Amino acid sequence: MDKSKKSIKIIVCGTNFGRMYLEGVNILGESGKLVGVLSGGSSQSQACANENDVPLYTSVDELDKSMVDIVCIAVKSSVTGGKGTDIALKCLEKGISVFQEQPVHYDDVWKCYKTAIKNDCHYAVNGFYSNVNAGKTFIEYGRKLLKKSKAIFIDASSSVQVSYPLVDLLGKLLGGVSPYEIRKISEKNDVMTVLEGKVCNIPLIIKGENRMVVEDPDNYALLFHKITLYTESGQLILDNSIGMVLWEPRYYVSHTEDGRLDFYGDNQYSKMPVTEILNEEDLNNVYKDIYEKTWPVGIANALKDFISTMDEPLNKKNMQYNLNICKFWNEIGNALGTIQIIEKPEIVFLKAEDIKKGI
Repeated sequence: MDKSKKSIKIIVCGTNFGRMYLEGVNILGESGKLVGVLSGGSSQSQACANENDVPLYTSVDELDKSMVDIVCIAVKSSVTGGKGTDIALKCLEKGISVFQEQPVHYDDVWKCYKTAIKNDCHYAVNGFYSNVNAGKTFIEYGRKLLKKSKAIFIDASSSVQVSYPLVDLLGKLLGGVSPYEIRKISEKNDVMTVLEGKVCNIPLIIKGENRMVVEDPDNYALLFHKITLYTESGQLILDNSIGMVLWEPRYYVSHTEDGRLDFYGDNQYSKMPVTEILNEEDLNNVYKDIYEKTWPVGIANALKDFISTMDEPLNKKNMQYNLNICKFWNEIGNALGTIQIIEKPEIVFLKAEDIKKGI
């Protein structure tokens, strides 16, 4: 089936984070068409179906591959206590391709791949942040940078809720994560756990916030992702996976002919910008922009990539990449240890101008 000449029929499963998928599918235009919502039948899921003028399905049993090409599963997988993996397997058994939101356990990904192969359909996990604009920019510049300058060290930080996408960001940057090694070296004030190791033979530090408010796990994380790729030429920084990507050339002061530091000379080093913002289009985003534009566009980007693979059999290289991501993520989780359950913090929401005023 030539997917380039056909509008791919898509159903979104789940209407919590799934609402982002609904918006992402609608961005696809001619390449993809929303044909239904799959959910438990709540008033919210019925409202989502009505708003998008598509049917609401409450069971995979109602679906067959003649009516849908891809089911996007945006409900929790088994590793986080949800039914997403079971739904994925049922769809794949029917020969319906599945695009599943992260995180997914290695064993489940392997089962899904085997089921997809058996039933001549496709499966992939959406690492998500590698297709959001900041992540895409970081990966694009990082790949080009590594062709020009040797990597020295990677410093990465993440909250446990988004540790799987952290591994995917590293994998997309480096073209994979193998070989890797990771071990815990310290904990700081019961907030950040520090891991040390290597990825693709590059020294690596990961600082993980291994804490969660159990009754509201989607909130209260201290950060999404911060990654600094140190090279011999300078630092490429993903300051926030929904924020800024920065380039900072390596500090250097040239010398005069008699060996003194040439602070005042007119040379190429003195004219280097201290910091450059590489994704200025994201500079003034507020969170509303993230929810209404950045995240849906990221999902559309990921779906385009997935759709582009569907004319060929499952790519063994892509399969191995995703399985390696799962393995490394699992090793990081083991090194971090048991998640610390914390109470809801009291947040005072401040803008920079509020801090300046000293309110």
